[in-house]
Amino acid sequence: MNYLKEQLEAKGVNFDAARLADPPELSIEVQADTVYIQGPVKLLGIRSLKIFTRAVIGGAGSELDVSAPIWSDGVYTNRVTTGRDGDDGKDGFNGPTVEIFADEIQGAFRIIANGGDGLRGQNGGNGVPEENNNEKEADKKSSECTKQSATNCLSKAGQPGVKGRPGGNAGNSGTSGDGGDSGTLTVLVARVDGNVELRSCKGSGAQPGTNGRGGQGGLGSIGGKGVKCYSNMWEPAQRHPQCVYKGQTGNAARGPRGNSGRSGNTPNTPGSDGSVSTTSVQSRDLDAATKLAYPVTLLRLIKRHSEDLLWANDLTTARKVLTFLKQVSADREDARDIYKEAKRKLAFVGKEGFDMFGNNVLFAPRIEWEVLLTVVEDIKEYATDYEKSYNNMRELIEAEEDFQQLAAKMSSVAEIQVQAERDRLVEARNIAQSEKALYARAIGQLEDEMDNIVRHIESDIAGVISASQFNVEDFLAVLQGTVGFVSGAVSGEIFELLGPAVELATDLSSKLTCPTGSLEEVLQSMHKWLTFGNSYNPLEDSSDLDFDQVDIESVPEMMQANLEINKESLTAQLVCLLEVNSREQDVAQLKQYIEQFFISGSTRIDLIGKCIDLDNEIGGYNFDIPLLEETQLSLTSAKQPQGISDTEEVRLQFLEHLLSTYQEMEGSFMKEVYELYKGFRFRTLWETDDPLPQFQRVASEGAQGGRLNAIVELTNVLTSIQSLEADAVTCFSNNRPSTGIQRWSFNTTTHESMFNELRKSGSSRFTLNIKNTCPTCFNVRLEKLYIELKGQDDQPESVPDTVHLQVRHLSASFFRNGDGNINEYRQPLGSFRKMKFRRFAISDETKCRKEERKGNRNSIYCVYPSDGRLQLMCNQPTSQGVCTDSLLGEEECRSPYGTYELVIPVDNDLSCDHPGMTNKNCQDLQLSSFDTMNVWALFYYWSDAYPSGRDHQLCQQHAG
Repeated sequence: MNYLKEQLEAKGVNFDAARLADPPELSIEVQADTVYIQGPVKLLGIRSLKIFTRAVIGGAGSELDVSAPIWSDGVYTNRVTTGRDGDDGKDGFNGPTVEIFADEIQGAFRIIANGGDGLRGQNGGNGVPEENNNEKEADKKSSECTKQSATNCLSKAGQPGVKGRPGGNAGNSGTSGDGGDSGTLTVLVARVDGNVELRSCKGSGAQPGTNGRGGQGGLGSIGGKGVKCYSNMWEPAQRHPQCVYKGQTGNAARGPRGNSGRSGNTPNTPGSDGSVSTTSVQSRDLDAATKLAYPVTLLRLIKRHSEDLLWANDLTTARKVLTFLKQVSADREDARDIYKEAKRKLAFVGKEGFDMFGNNVLFAPRIEWEVLLTVVEDIKEYATDYEKSYNNMRELIEAEEDFQQLAAKMSSVAEIQVQAERDRLVEARNIAQSEKALYARAIGQLEDEMDNIVRHIESDIAGVISASQFNVEDFLAVLQGTVGFVSGAVSGEIFELLGPAVELATDLSSKLTCPTGSLEEVLQSMHKWLTFGNSYNPLEDSSDLDFDQVDIESVPEMMQANLEINKESLTAQLVCLLEVNSREQDVAQLKQYIEQFFISGSTRIDLIGKCIDLDNEIGGYNFDIPLLEETQLSLTSAKQPQGISDTEEVRLQFLEHLLSTYQEMEGSFMKEVYELYKGFRFRTLWETDDPLPQFQRVASEGAQGGRLNAIVELTNVLTSIQSLEADAVTCFSNNRPSTGIQRWSFNTTTHESMFNELRKSGSSRFTLNIKNTCPTCFNVRLEKLYIELKGQDDQPESVPDTVHLQVRHLSASFFRNGDGNINEYRQPLGSFRKMKFRRFAISDETKCRKEERKGNRNSIYCVYPSDGRLQLMCNQPTSQGVCTDSLLGEEECRSPYGTYELVIPVDNDLSCDHPGMTNKNCQDLQLSSFDTMNVWALFYYWSDAYPSGRDHQLCQQHAG
């Protein structure tokens, strides 16, 4: 709120306590994810304040004072002068209406919305004092004596003064103003963690003013002098007695003072106090009407804030923000995309095994590092142009240039970048949807295979099981729980069987002399895994991703159980629980089927994991692409001759479109940077620090009051990774890998179930286990592969010598890192590599040695690193080959260790005497004749030692 006050004051808004005039009708609506009240914040004089937010946070002792101001004495139009009536007082301002809608309030603070006090009436002016009458009454003359007779001679007193003139009338005091009504405070909040004090006092009526006093009357006139008279009749020898003048007397009395003027007569009554309005803190969930009042622009802002929190790895707060966003946007047609976006992100936030973007952490990019780097740099380039255009426009708006012209100018520049980003996302979504469809089909095929394997297992158990506490139903329940798959081939309610079966297996594992290890680690997770596996289906609409009913953490947990690597130990433990008494060769077939089930189950959960990743990715595109299209429409409208209307609402919407698009560019950049970071870790096995928490968005959320400047931050993030890359290049330039070639052989004796599946369906899976590699062979990478099959039975004469194969490395790759530990990664399902072998040119090490002794280094029985039969499996830096059939550009090299899918494609409509080119096998090829398979792998690796990071001694010894 301090920031808000600063911004408004910068625009000339006055929040002073004393006012000379009515304040402007200022209504403020605050839309923010979080509103902070720190210290005293005074926004005096506003008419209303409405806050839509997720959270209000206040520090101890903080207060938000939005009380009405008071009148300044300087508001009187005239000064008090003699005899003038005083101006009437002013009624106090009413307190504002304050409404706060929030999901939570934290801290202890006060909100004040008092009414203003009334202004006292101006005092009446005192009456004018009348001047004294300084005139003098006439003196008595000597004639007053002489006209008297000597016998009646009396002195005459002087003439007294007349009464003075009256004083001036006084002015009436002005009437006093009433107090303003108290403000209305309403806080609707779901949760309060702390204390909120609401204070809303009525304004006091003003005390009465003072009436003027009447002016004093003036003094009367000055009295005249009298005469002294004397009779001389008593004088001797006076023959003519008379009344004789003997001089003047003193002045007669002055005239009395005149009456005082009239005093003011305004009644001595104070103004009335204002009325008291209601205040309340209502602690309840937001109702439907309140949710609808949250503007869509605010919901988008909150969504951006949630991404900031995810990037900063503040998962607790991010979950709160997304939960609120989901709740407030539910059942709103205008915010349906935001609701789905929040729900999608909530499925992964804070879930073990998922990163900040909701992607499974075990998945590594399939695309080569260098290609990813190019994508990142391209996004940064057009985001930079967009940022410059926006900032230029913002500066001109602040300078109050013509908005319509500016919008049109911005449109011409920004439209290119927006179109480029939209096209990139549309293409990426199309690819992701195609890839997801591929995985969905593969999941269905795997589940059919797993149903068939379960039928075989159920049948084979009957032949080997003895009287055992752990029966067939128990066994099959635990088997399915281990891979999170409910088979339709088994009758009975598996969830009812699983609990007792797990308890029994746990008990028997400690009593029987069975191998220990892998099974005990997964028993307690089986119910959760099975619940997930039974509920999961690929989504029709990726935006509907939701895991409220099942635990998404089941996916990485099952993947980390490494079923394909641990299949032998898991199988041995499960078979032991059956307490079979049969010979080893009698249970060999059962074990092979169980191992095949684990391989298929591991592949299935990998594919489900990638499907979920793709749904998450597509869901993001489904949100971002319409947003970019809205911006395109806005930009197109701005370029039209009529332009766009220049209202505050239109300005905000236009800028919001631009900001949201910029944020999407930020997001795209950071997602690609994160992929780049994961690609670096996949190639080097270095556990480097994640660069994203260092990124601080100083763009979108600061842009309403300033410039976008995130490119500086984005550049810093990219520079840190490029610096890491430079160190790696230096390090590995001085620590070069070695090249090796190795053969693995499979036959019907040791891998009968694999060959049975191959004969039946033309496809199967096999595993190369990293446990069989040397302990000082590090970061082994598959470069080329060659597969050949042979059998004791001959093919029909019509079958060509060349047999076509298709092979692909499935998701999981396993590497030994520089610390000697095994790193596990998953990658998107690769495309099939097409390869072929000649039936009469099968490698044979015994025959190869004989040929080598003869000096023949080009024998068909030998496979050397330069052998043309070896097919590229990646874009390996040590060769000049290019992966020409990868789904997305050039492909990183995987580990040779993991599970492969092999297909022998047979076209039942293709005649074996077909003369043209073909990439499939003809109809007469007999898959049943194959009983042995050789797998040759050319790989590169680091021997004896491998750097575990940029600071490893192997890197430092050549540094500088």
